[in-house]
Amino acid sequence: MLWFGTDKGLSKFGGSGQFFNLPAESGVPGNSIRSIHDAGDDGMWLATQQGLLLYDPTVDASQAASNKCVAFTTKDGLPSDEI
Repeated sequence: MLWFGTDKGLSKFGGSGQFFNLPAESGVPGNSIRSIHDAGDDGMWLATQQGLLLYDPTVDASQAASNKCVAFTTKDGLPSDEI
């Protein structure tokens, strides 16, 4: 499995030509993913132009998409939303 940060969000290549795209409705602050950091069992940190995102790909797909993502911005104490 490969993860890609793009100007159109987060994408995962799962093999067999299948791609998954993380939708904006899931809480992604901005679509442009600038950097990805593997946080082990805690998921992945994603740097965007509009904040920082902790994404948990292990959350069951049947749960609300917002359970997969926690966004952090200047409202949460970041010095800038642009990461």
